[in-house]
Amino acid sequence: MNNMRALLTINALSSLSLWIDFFLIFLVPIYLWNSQPYEIATLAFSLGSASLFLGPIAGVMLDRIHIKTSLLTGISLRFATTLGFFLAPSFEWFLIIAILKGLSNMLYFPTISISIKQLIPADSRTDFFSYSSLLDQITKIATPLLAGILTLWLPTQSIFLISAALLLTTISFLKCIWSRLEPAPSNNKLTIKGVLIDLSDGAKIFRSLDFQLKIGFFYSLLTSLALACYDPHLASLLTSLQFPAVVFSLVVSSTAAGAVFAAIGVKTKFIKLNEIKLRTLGLALFSVAILAACITLYFAPIIHPAYLMFFWFVNGFGYELLMISSNVILQNLCPAAKLGRVSASFRSLQMLCIVLGPTLGSLLISAFSRASPFILASALMLFATTIAIYFQYFAKRLDNTESQTT
Repeated sequence: MNNMRALLTINALSSLSLWIDFFLIFLVPIYLWNSQPYEIATLAFSLGSASLFLGPIAGVMLDRIHIKTSLLTGISLRFATTLGFFLAPSFEWFLIIAILKGLSNMLYFPTISISIKQLIPADSRTDFFSYSSLLDQITKIATPLLAGILTLWLPTQSIFLISAALLLTTISFLKCIWSRLEPAPSNNKLTIKGVLIDLSDGAKIFRSLDFQLKIGFFYSLLTSLALACYDPHLASLLTSLQFPAVVFSLVVSSTAAGAVFAAIGVKTKFIKLNEIKLRTLGLALFSVAILAACITLYFAPIIHPAYLMFFWFVNGFGYELLMISSNVILQNLCPAAKLGRVSASFRSLQMLCIVLGPTLGSLLISAFSRASPFILASALMLFATTIAIYFQYFAKRLDNTESQTT
């Protein structure tokens, strides 16, 4: 098996395992231990704490140690923590395992990125990532549906075993690329001085970045915060509305379906916009979807699952447009020599938003209602969309007017 097929298969199996875990991590505590919103917020914090506090340091270190060591450590931890979720006897143990799960993901996925850079030639990477993205979107649609159906016949916690089996399956494909993985260059040896220098440089370069890139980071951080406010509490909201677990899987699958249609629209040039306008459109659609969900939850006399599925379809459509355009802008405007450190630093800030969001959502639920996080999320996204429209249209006209008068 060639490198591309092996890595695509590894990515597909890993993605399927990841989404099964993500689906169950927030579902099991609610249905098994009747966890409260503040406990779900704590769980979300535990899952992201490793990336939040150790992300940039881990990114620098992974570039300096043998890739086989980090890959083996990451996949072993992922397998062990998935089994741990299955065996967890209480919410407290589940919480501890979530911290280790975040650590394993933090080690595993950057290592896979390094493997792709080593094994996939530059002229084949576009094809690789297009196939990988397609498989990932299909997985996002299929996983909640599969897990939701399995909950009808199996104990919810036992579905973690399927995720563990998928991780074991990746080992046979890792063998195909194992001998071709190369260690870090000799001048990138792991030293405290080298790590500190890399971290210091990563903190300074944001000032020199292009304006569109910096404002794009701001949009992405607001989007992450808005999403984190309501998304971890979605299962408990649907439970309070007396919906069965399968409705949660349908809503999540609707989000993925929206993302697929957005990706197809951009790929086939059906949506003919440059990346800046595409980003604004994504922000606008994402904002409208959250606002519509908020209005429905507060004012609709009857809330039908079909309404939520439609809103989350638009939500996924807008979010995917935002992600595609943001990735293009990052690749086009960020200097190649700074790309890794910029990505690592931004990822830590994004994780901070992802960690804070569930806590804010939990506080709002405790003070008001289970639907109240949508008010904050709507306000954040409308603010981001307004700024994006201003800089895209009104600021440009102002600049043109000033240039004509001088």
